[in-house]
Amino acid sequence: MNRSGLALVCLLVLAPTTAAAERQPIVTFSGGMSAIGPLDPPIGTGGPEHIGLQVRGIVSWEEAPLPYREPKGYLFAGTIVPEIFAGAIMAGDDRTELVGGGLRLEAMFSQRRMGLLEVSARGGFYLAGRAGFFTDPDRSPFIEGAFGEYILIGDTARIGIELGVMQIMLEEHEWAVSGAIAGPPFENGLGHHLSINAAIYLGVNM
Repeated sequence: MNRSGLALVCLLVLAPTTAAAERQPIVTFSGGMSAIGPLDPPIGTGGPEHIGLQVRGIVSWEEAPLPYREPKGYLFAGTIVPEIFAGAIMAGDDRTELVGGGLRLEAMFSQRRMGLLEVSARGGFYLAGRAGFFTDPDRSPFIEGAFGEYILIGDTARIGIELGVMQIMLEEHEWAVSGAIAGPPFENGLGHHLSINAAIYLGVNM
């Protein structure tokens, strides 16, 4: 099986095939910065080759928010959240799309009138594992790990931040189209690369 086929298998395994009746689909839009560089840079070089913009649209299947404890207090619950996404990385004049899926291991919380200012809030913290591929000629696969947190805005929206590290497994050759590189926006698309991502996102119920 070639690498694009393996990436497709990973995507199908990680992407949700069914959603439990008590879950609700959430659409999330994220945007942030990516620092991209080779995993094994040549001797005497270092640091990212490119700083780019990464955008994504994500669909996840979430459990209902935790209720507030009355009259005050905390509630916590753990859950696993499946998700699928599509997006793009833009660096310089290059843009390459990507698609993928994954799972989030999430700790949901709610607090009612807690702390010095007696704040009430609901949200969650999570660790995510994802996989997918780019739309370059080789369908270069990637794997990603991320940490994030979000706060609910009412019952229908959320805002959050995420930090992630993506390993991109590129074929070791150049893609030439009319004298231009036609691969991901990385230095000639050679070898394995790392992308360190920081993003802010906004999600709403479907």
